[in-house]
Amino acid sequence: MSITTAPAVLAHIKSVHPGIDKTRAVLLVHYAQAWALAWRGESLFDEPVEAWEHGPAVPAAHHAFSTTLPRRIRLTGPDAEDRRREIEAVVAHYGDMTASALVALAKSESPWAEAAATGAPAFASGPEIPLAAIRDFHAARITDADSPQRPGPEAAAAEEEKRRARALREQLTARFETGLPLRPSSPGDPGASGASDPHGASAARSRSEAPGPPEPPGGSDAHISVIHRPDQG
Repeated sequence: MSITTAPAVLAHIKSVHPGIDKTRAVLLVHYAQAWALAWRGESLFDEPVEAWEHGPAVPAAHHAFSTTLPRRIRLTGPDAEDRRREIEAVVAHYGDMTASALVALAKSESPWAEAAATGAPAFASGPEIPLAAIRDFHAARITDADSPQRPGPEAAAAEEEKRRARALREQLTARFETGLPLRPSSPGDPGASGASDPHGASAARSRSEAPGPPEPPGGSDAHISVIHRPDQG
């Protein structure tokens, strides 16, 4: 039973591998289907895989490449996140290979070779590759060192830890940009008053409390006597 479509898988591949070229992207859609079949025994999508001149191809992904924008895949069901991590494990395993190396690898595998022998693969057409052949070939290589490893519970835990760390960084960035304190101040905190503005309120209070010039004898209301000199009349 399929759970998504080939163009949706393509969009997710483009989102996690920005700038990927068409040849590699379409081959990775094929490998996402291949390992879903091997790991789960179920199709990731219903669209067929064909043996083209440059390896296994998913026509639906090939034709949609130029109009498909990068987008995180939307899956439903209790295992949706596991499915997404499996697609990303496939992309991580094959994504750094060059297009020519990926084509050579895919064409060396029996599902493409056997299907190609039944027809005449062309640039954008060729015989369909049976899903059973894809499943059986990759299922026999699940434990191989050069095969992608299916993510387990530790992958989910690591992803959750990264999510929490990212959320914390975003909170700290927002607080610094808005000038908010990293934590609320309480009245009993040392330096809580004026802590964020050492030259503001505290300084003003210090100036108001500083002693002023001495008052004249008799207080501030005393009259100042004027002494007349004889020559002033």
